[in-house]
Amino acid sequence: MAAFIILGNICDLILDYYPQMIENGPLITFFEFLSILSDVIYYYYIKYMMEVLYYPYWKISLCIGISLFTSSTLVLIYVLADKDKANSEIGMISDFYLYFKEVHPGLIIGKQIFIIIMNFINFSLSMLNIYYFSPNFILISYHLSKFAKILIDLIKDKPGKLYCLIFFAIQFFSLMIYLEIIELNFCNLNNNTRRNISLRGLLDISGENGRDSTVIDINKDYFIEKLENESQKEDNIEMIRQNTTDSKIISSLN
Repeated sequence: MAAFIILGNICDLILDYYPQMIENGPLITFFEFLSILSDVIYYYYIKYMMEVLYYPYWKISLCIGISLFTSSTLVLIYVLADKDKANSEIGMISDFYLYFKEVHPGLIIGKQIFIIIMNFINFSLSMLNIYYFSPNFILISYHLSKFAKILIDLIKDKPGKLYCLIFFAIQFFSLMIYLEIIELNFCNLNNNTRRNISLRGLLDISGENGRDSTVIDINKDYFIEKLENESQKEDNIEMIRQNTTDSKIISSLN
């Protein structure tokens, strides 16, 4: 992650993005950093609700959708209630009415339908990403979009700085390592990846620490128990539903 951040700052310095941020003023810069912080809190709180509080992701999506719909409706009512309409002193309201005057209605409707569909797909994939992986994987989509923007800027305005793509490639490679999509299998660099930590946990459950049997509660519905099979000289690890005799063998370790 340190390499990812350092290389990202090097790219921004080469492309002169920091002077542009300074020109926007300290207030705009502050709100940009505040938006980053709010995104981090937002995504990780969703992950917390799903993994710790056990809320299903569709309920979280429904609550967020209702909240956004309510806030958007209130803003629309406020805009429509303005008596000055297109002559309003508030830029948001005047731009709203001028947009409907200058743009063809068919284009407006088509654009709104397209935005709704794309937002639905984007939000659904983001929720599934957080549910099955982690919020860090959203870095990939952000990084790819940034790469497209950088590539366009380099080709159009700064062809002499195409060497910046080398730093971007290394930055992307470090991101793949951080997200454990790529594992470095030397010098024990992959020792603390999620996969290997889980494997060591299963080996511990299987009795490698000298115990004959182990029962571990996962949650209120399931627990894991190691069962010895003397005839086959192997241990079976079963995930068993609490208070029932139903079981499902999830793995077998020799």
